[in-house]
Amino acid sequence: MQTAEGTAKPRTRQSKLAFLNPNPQGPCDPSCPPEALTRSGSTVKFIQTTCLKCGHKTRMPPRATEDPAASRHKRADHRGSTKKVHKTFCLDCCTYLDEIPRSKHKETTDLVEAVKKSAWSVQNLAKRVTEPVEMTQRQAATATRHAAVMNRDLEGVEG
Repeated sequence: MQTAEGTAKPRTRQSKLAFLNPNPQGPCDPSCPPEALTRSGSTVKFIQTTCLKCGHKTRMPPRATEDPAASRHKRADHRGSTKKVHKTFCLDCCTYLDEIPRSKHKETTDLVEAVKKSAWSVQNLAKRVTEPVEMTQRQAATATRHAAVMNRDLEGVEG
């Protein structure tokens, strides 16, 4: 936008919520319709819900629906991430699952894309390497003993 003098006039953007005045009679009766609700204005620490019909606004911290120890972390997002740090946040237990430098995250995503584009044999190997191994306590103890023996033997070879 130009003024008469030819200088640029700064644009100011305002949210659709800036022009919304709360209804003096209170929130919608019996409750605000879900299609009229927006979560615009929410932050990492607070979920803000505003009714576009009546202007009623609530602001609450996110609530955990699962215990962090028992959560399977099926729903996650990346709230709280910055230019330098990539964070993964579980929406079910409200905890941060992972925090890594952005450069490491890029390396990981590049690797995932490379594996997706690779031959089936490479994809199969990647799948087998990343699958969790289930074993009994006795099997784990045996594997640990074998690993200790192998490490001792390898130390003798290096020396």
